[in-house]
Parts: sequence; C-alpha cells; structure tokens
Amino acid sequence: MNRFLLSRRTIPLAMCRRLRPTMLQTTTFSPSYHLHSGRRPYATFFAHEWHRRDFMTNDSLETKQGWLSDLIQQYPAEVDAEAYSVVLRAIANSSHPGAPQQAEELINRMAAPVEANDACYQAVLEAWANSRREDSSLVVVRAERWFSKIREPTLESYHLLLNVTTKGRVKVNNRTRAKQLTNEYALKAEEILRSMAATDGDGVQPDTKAYNYVIRGWSRLRGDPELMAEKVMEWLRRMEKIQQE
Repeated sequence: MNRFLLSRRTIPLAMCRRLRPTMLQTTTFSPSYHLHSGRRPYATFFAHEWHRRDFMTNDSLETKQGWLSDLIQQYPAEVDAEAYSVVLRAIANSSHPGAPQQAEELINRMAAPVEANDACYQAVLEAWANSRREDSSLVVVRAERWFSKIREPTLESYHLLLNVTTKGRVKVNNRTRAKQLTNEYALKAEEILRSMAATDGDGVQPDTKAYNYVIRGWSRLRGDPELMAEKVMEWLRRMEKIQQE
C-alpha cells in the first residue's frame, strides 16, 4: 500500500473514475455512497493515510523514521505535524537509550510551514515519562517544559506529568537532599492534581489514576515515615470522597 496517501476527503464518484489506476489501487474507499439532496453520489477516502490511528502500528521505529525521511524528500508539500507525530510516538514508546533527546531533536527540526501540534508535544512528554536512565531532576524539568507547550492537555497528558513527578528515582548521594527532592516532587504532584480539580468541570477532571499517582509520590518519602503515612491517608480519603460523589 502506498503510505503517502492520507487525510479523509470526499470526491464525486465521476472524479474517482478519472483517477489513475495506480491511485485507485492505493486509495481506501468507503464501501457506502451517500446521496446529497439529489446530487451525484460521493465516495469517502483517505488522502493522508498517516492520519489513521492504525497507520504503521506494527512497524519498527527505524521503518517509521525511514518513511518520514522519504516523505520529506519526495512529497515535502504533504508533510504535516501528524506525519512527525507518527515517528515521535514511536520514539516515545521505544526502549532506545537517549529516546527523550532523540524526540526533542526531531521536533526541533520541524521547519515552517509545519508547526508542532499537541500530539507532537505530548509524544515528547511521553518520551521523558518513559525514560529510565535520566536523572529525575532533569526528567521533571524537561517534562514540565513540554507539558507547558500543550495547548489543550488531555487526561493522558496529566497522567504522564504526574507519572514523572512521582517515580521517586532521586539519584543523589546525600540522604537529606534525596528526602527534600522527594518531598518537592510529591508537593508538585499535589499542585498538578489540585489545578485539575479546580476547573469546576470546565477542564480535565482528575480520575482514580491521577489520585494514585499523588499517593505514590508520598509513599516514596521513606525518610519521613510519619509524614508519608499522614499524606498517603489524606489523599486516600480525598480519592474515596470523590468516588462516592
């Protein structure tokens, strides 16, 4: 299948018949035709196939990178943010060392007139959230930076940021500093969740998973078991109250 044909369009059937045979073979047509107030029937097809959620789902990161490179070289006018997001999501879900930096490098290479969209920014955020080798301080800072670029954060966006702030992998030799950072990140998670709950239904409301991230953040504070127990119970009660409402 030609992977350079994408986005859904509607065209007259008469025009479909005039398309080149090669295009007919590589275009996904809807099996149903629609009548528009007595007008000639129309068929729906995908003009930009990478806009489909199942596009290249079983292909490797290297294959997707090669696809994007070929697309940029052969059809530069067709390249859009969704094309970049295909590769960015693949990078985010890979186990490659340096995946977050690789995602940042790719999104920074996007040139006008193509502009990154929320899907691109969230993919970079996800790359940092999935990072296992980077220092937690760096991960939190970079994740916050890319989250701030998302114009309309989704519940998944908040989950990714909460995941980053509550992992608890503080890599410092000083125990006092480690305790301080763990406390700071747990407080940051609280702030994120409170900002969600303060939207009064107009924005993204926190769910059980979001509350569990905050609870996890406080459970990492093993250097202060009394405060840890107090905060864990506090947020468990808050979560139970929300669930009962």
